[in-house]
Amino acid sequence: MIDHDPATTRDFATRAGSLGETLGDIDLEMLALAYRGLALVSLGQVDAGMRCLDEAVIAAAAGEMGDIDATCTACCLMIYACEKARDLERAAEWCAQLKERSQQSSYRLMFALCRAHYAGVLIRRGVWAEAEIELIEVIDELERTHRAQAAEALVLLSELRWRQGRLEEAEELLQRAESPPYQMFVGKRCLLRRGALALELGNADAGCDHIQRFLRSVPAEDLLERAAGLELLVQAHVMLRDRHRAEATLQELRDVVSNVSTGPMQAALRFAEGRVSALSDPLAAKVCFEDAVELFARSSSPFESAQARVELGGSLSALGRKPAAIDEILTAVRTFDKIGAARWTRKAQSLARELRSFGGGETRADPLHCLTRREIEVLTLTAQGLTNREIATRLCRSEHTVHRHVANILTKLGLPSRAAAASFAAKHNLL
Repeated sequence: MIDHDPATTRDFATRAGSLGETLGDIDLEMLALAYRGLALVSLGQVDAGMRCLDEAVIAAAAGEMGDIDATCTACCLMIYACEKARDLERAAEWCAQLKERSQQSSYRLMFALCRAHYAGVLIRRGVWAEAEIELIEVIDELERTHRAQAAEALVLLSELRWRQGRLEEAEELLQRAESPPYQMFVGKRCLLRRGALALELGNADAGCDHIQRFLRSVPAEDLLERAAGLELLVQAHVMLRDRHRAEATLQELRDVVSNVSTGPMQAALRFAEGRVSALSDPLAAKVCFEDAVELFARSSSPFESAQARVELGGSLSALGRKPAAIDEILTAVRTFDKIGAARWTRKAQSLARELRSFGGGETRADPLHCLTRREIEVLTLTAQGLTNREIATRLCRSEHTVHRHVANILTKLGLPSRAAAASFAAKHNLL
């Protein structure tokens, strides 16, 4: 019920909490308080909801709750709320506590579902290798014990594959989640993921259809759930160059964020505002994207921060500031590469190469302008066929330092390999 009718969940939880207090049942009282907190978060009352969840989880951590399954459920609801509100720091605080207590629980299903929510937090934080391990293990366990309950983990793994750029696998996972017996548990979440997948494949019309279906299925009062759809719908309308609908959707997102003014939500809003502004006002878009980059970074969301940085590069390019645009895009390349977003790494590298090819001024006159003196030196020696160890010996540096220089050179120049770097060096008379 929490995902379909948070207002009714809040009311039932309030009544259950009162009953628990009357009966002197601390487990019932605190578990009801946790459900009330999650419902309030869903309704956009994040501060009030988190206070309820904090009280419940502190009681669990202090050993006041006697039932280990109720304790684990309360902790899991906290992580789910953090995932919905994108409060990643708070989620990280409680994840270790949850893992320790869940391992003591006889309720293995709850432990598995909590691990799935934990993986959702890891995905947002850019810790994708660990998130992948968690999700694969959860799916494997639930397939053997409670098969249908693996649905949410399948959808989360699809999101991870989308972020990694493994789009065919993302599609296959969605198809699996939408089939029996999983479909009864996925509800509207597959629609949102299908919308994101369609947009990444360049099909804005299909993306719009999926996202609008998603939004029609979400109660108007479930602000956090609606925000996720509104962000994508703004992107779809911008891709279709439909400024009127983009601005109308953006206004609805503003209304949501005015009630849920957390850092991550502010970041999402500034990103959406930048996308709409970029249709006609690159200077206004630049300011929005700069804010989004900073806010996403503060919220420990490296993937989103890098996405905003690429858009910032586009705005700088539109303003005629090609060198600055390339610098921003290459910074995004390094972030994408670090977290494992291979498709986005390639796209950003391609964009940087295009700007060099068609740009003007400083970029066209000196293609080496983005390299430091030391990087040019390393590039020259690499082109001569020296290994990293040989270069390290020649320059009196560690092999690790040389490896980092080579990686930076390839990233800055948008080159795929040492061989391509050697060809580039020869072309620009470095041999």
